Amino acid sequence: MKREYLIYGGLGVVVLIALYYATKDNSIQDDSVEVKSSDIQQGSDKTKEQVKLDPNLANVFKSKTWNKDIVGKKVYSKIAEIKLRDSIKVNDGLINNIYGVVSKPNTLIGEVVAGYLDIGGAINPETKTKFKWVKIKLTDAVYKEVQSQKSFLTKDLFGMPNVYKYVREDVIKL
Repeated sequence: MKREYLIYGGLGVVVLIALYYATKDNSIQDDSVEVKSSDIQQGSDKTKEQVKLDPNLANVFKSKTWNKDIVGKKVYSKIAEIKLRDSIKVNDGLINNIYGVVSKPNTLIGEVVAGYLDIGGAINPETKTKFKWVKIKLTDAVYKEVQSQKSFLTKDLFGMPNVYKYVREDVIKL
């Protein structure tokens, strides 16, 4: 009898956790929160070219509805070796979220389908707000470049119907 309570109690906890994540609000939050200088992540590995936002991109990001205004825009790599990511945060650890690398600057990456704020709370030192991320539908050329970098075990099993990946505002331009 007690064993049944433990099993059903454990299942109940799992269901509650699943319901929490299923109903959690993932909408864009107001990024006008005042930022202390101690919260800014400087990023010593960033060049001045990377830190300075593309003027066309900066104009789009000034709008309160930037996440809707940027949809449909063509996005290019601003610097060499930019990382395409599987989620809206930088995770360069042993188990990371890097999908692939675009090796050359001025490469057409794809078309924007959505815009998001950084979920990890990283602050852009240039704008003093949370980093903005864009979800991009990759071009055939970029998809093929990324697949050529991968080993047999890590390549996509099924072709490229629609591949969507994320890039951060400081490595792209319009």
